[in-house]
Amino acid sequence: MRVELLFVTPEAEALIARCARVSHRSQGSGMEDDRRLIRKLISLGHESVLEHAVASFEISGISRACANQLTRHRLASFVQESQRYVNVEDRELVWPPTFSDEDWEKAQDLFREAKKLYQALLSKGVPKEDARFVLPMGD
Repeated sequence: MRVELLFVTPEAEALIARCARVSHRSQGSGMEDDRRLIRKLISLGHESVLEHAVASFEISGISRACANQLTRHRLASFVQESQRYVNVEDRELVWPPTFSDEDWEKAQDLFREAKKLYQALLSKGVPKEDARFVLPMGD
C-alpha cells in the first residue's frame, strides 16, 4: 500500500475553530483555545464543522475490497478508479498476509481465469461496467 499526502488545508485548526464559533458569535484567543474547542466539539459529537478543513491523499496498492471499506466513512469524499473506463488487464491481486503460498497461487489462478472471462465478455460487446462483475474484489 502507498499513501501520498497531496494537500492539507493551511491552518486547519484555526479554520475549524473560526467556523465553529460562527454559531455562537464567540471569539478565541489563539491556537490553544482553538484546540480546546475542537476537542470539545468532538467529545460532544459535533463533528460536521471538521469538514471545513480537508486533506487529500492518493492511496494505491490496495484491493477493491479495502477501498470499499474506506468509502463507508462519512467524513470523506472519494474518487475511485473506474472499472467502466479503465482497462483492468494490468491490475494485480493484493496479497493478504494471512494467505499461505499455496492459497495465494490458487487465488492467482482464479484471478487469471476471471480476467480471461472478463476479456471474452468484452469481445462479445458486453459493456465494461457489466463485465466487471466477474472480477474479484481482491484486485
